[in-house]
Parts: sequence; C-alpha cells; structure tokens
Amino acid sequence: MLRLAPAVALLVACGGGESTAPPAPRLTTLTATVATPSIVAGTTTTASVSGRDQQGQPIATGPVTWTSSSTAVATVDGAGTVTGVAAGNATLTATASGISASVPLTVTPAPVLTRLTVALSTTTPRSGDRVTVTVSGFDQFNAPFPTPTVTVTSTAPTVAAVQPDGSVLAALVGSATIRVSVGAISGTADLTVSPGTAARLVIVRPASGIFSAWRFAVQPQVAVADLAGNRVTTDVGRVISLSAAG
Repeated sequence: MLRLAPAVALLVACGGGESTAPPAPRLTTLTATVATPSIVAGTTTTASVSGRDQQGQPIATGPVTWTSSSTAVATVDGAGTVTGVAAGNATLTATASGISASVPLTVTPAPVLTRLTVALSTTTPRSGDRVTVTVSGFDQFNAPFPTPTVTVTSTAPTVAAVQPDGSVLAALVGSATIRVSVGAISGTADLTVSPGTAARLVIVRPASGIFSAWRFAVQPQVAVADLAGNRVTTDVGRVISLSAAG
C-alpha cells in the first residue's frame, strides 16, 4: 500500500486531458439592404451589406462585389451606389467570400410634363385691359412640374391679341380662347371682352341721299364708343353739326 501511493498521486495530478480552443469566427451569412427600395429613373440610392459569423455575431464582410439582375433597369457599382436607368424591377446582389445576399429594387418612370393649366387675371376684361396669363405644369403623377417657355396664341386676335411679353390685350367686343402649348402639350382658357371706357363718337349710320337745305335724305347717326371702336351704349345720337369737309 505504501508503494502505490505515489502512483495514485501522479494520476490525480495528470487527470482531465487537453482543452479544445473555440473555432475562429468566420463569415457565414450576409444581409443586403437598400436605402430607398423605390427610386425614380435618373436618380440614385445606396445599397449596403452586413455580415455575421457562425455564432450570429457581426463580422466584417471583406471585399464585396455588387451586381444587378437588369442593368437596363438599374446599375450598381462596387461602392454600392445604385442608379435608376428605366422603369422596372431589378434585384441587387452582394457577394463576399463566396456568400451572397440579394435585395429587390423598383425604378419608377422619370417625371415628364403631361398637362398644362392656364389661369387668366380676368376672364371678362374690358376693351383696353391687359390680361396676365399664368401657366402651371404637371407631370404624369399630377405633381407640379417646372414649366419651360410656352407659346401663347389666341383664336381671335382682333378680340384678344397676344403681346410680346405673353400677356393678352383685350380689343374688340367678343369671345376668344387663349391657348398655351409646349410641344404637343397644351392648355386653354376662355375670355369675353366687353366695351371699355367711353372715349369717342363713331358713325353708326352714314348720311345718304341728296343734300338739301342742310339736310340729307337719311340723316347720319353716331354712337358713343371706346378707343377700340366698341359701342359703349345702345344709345344713338343725331348729328347737329358738320365739318367743313362735309
């Protein structure tokens, strides 16, 4: 018994065996995201990727390669900058260390001018008034769209004449339609011109027949008119004097 004691003590001291070190973390999963899942053609957004190891802990991804399932819809560079090319859907895929992750992207059409509206400072001007034309543009989503230089025309230039600055000068009594256009896109507004301020007399019935004893067979008549010649009233006056020229 005395001889066995040292051997037992040796076994106790050496018991338990060798310990095993945990495996080194390695990239096992990727998650791809995009800052804006839907962009307008011609604009950009940013795609990013994150990685986790076998324990589900964050880990550096290392070099990442980005690709697009449809470069006709959207492109993506190595830094993850995404550019919308045309309306449609595409899938962006990130690859690192042989592991991939994807994220969908929708590209909507770029806004274009599709509609014009016309507002007049007044739709019932008097002859001689200057009418201001205000034009507003809208895109296919009915959102305001910057209006480029427009062409302004009138269906009745003698009634409403378009001026070089794009305003409209009311002239003869009547109705006209003001049209603004940009290419094939147009808008209209109607106006009606009424007489302006009384400014002069106009002959509404000239004299006719034989002149005798300072009278014509048919006496001339005059009416009150504005500067453009529009009759201001329906009243008719009688000529009581003649010029030397007759």
